[in-house]
Amino acid sequence: MGGASSTQADLTHGFVAPGFENVQKMFEHNLRNGQELQAQLCVYVGGKLVVDLWGSVDSDDGFTGDSLINTFSSTKSLTAIAMAKLVEMGLLDYRAKIADYWPEFGGKGKSQITVAQLMRHEAGLPFLEKSVLKKNLMNENIKNNEIGEIIENQKQIVRNDGEVRQYHSITRGWVANEIFRRLHPERITIGQFIRRELSEEIGADVFIGLNEGEIERVIPVKMAGIVNPVVQSCVPKMLG
Repeated sequence: MGGASSTQADLTHGFVAPGFENVQKMFEHNLRNGQELQAQLCVYVGGKLVVDLWGSVDSDDGFTGDSLINTFSSTKSLTAIAMAKLVEMGLLDYRAKIADYWPEFGGKGKSQITVAQLMRHEAGLPFLEKSVLKKNLMNENIKNNEIGEIIENQKQIVRNDGEVRQYHSITRGWVANEIFRRLHPERITIGQFIRRELSEEIGADVFIGLNEGEIERVIPVKMAGIVNPVVQSCVPKMLG
């Protein structure tokens, strides 16, 4: 990301193609009104870059179009790409039970959960009762089954009404990664797959897990404040 030119606005940089000027105006509006402290926006239409903007309310914070920021649940799309690759390779069937690929997963009443149910947030694993520590997230520790063991000992969590579909905000990726690394011929993690197949192969500046040099480009996520989100959530109601 990172266009060659700058806009006339103090807070925003980059460019928009003709016809996308309103996108730039809204982008700057969000910064000026406190809805964003820092932001990046990159849009392709028909394979052509038409919007490449970045901005910050603090001109001295080092934020650029090439800064790395946490994209949160956008990672679920990357996980889906990795799992689909296993399907393409003939190594994974969404209809199969997870325990077919990972027998230890089937304990604590989880033996009938399918890969499809996991991907649809219907595995009954919306959270883990045992915390995952930072050290568990190192590649070598993932491959030593430190996260896998936590998941193996986790029971299904079902709502009082019997509904198993609950947002698996973090757990979906952890479980999917354990399936992926067991099935991939090279036993690599989803993070290693994304780095090789997306980051390096097509130049996508996206990662699940960073090297030391990349950490220097990270801008920590900050809370923009509670007032604006509350106000914005009420706007549709006010408009009827």
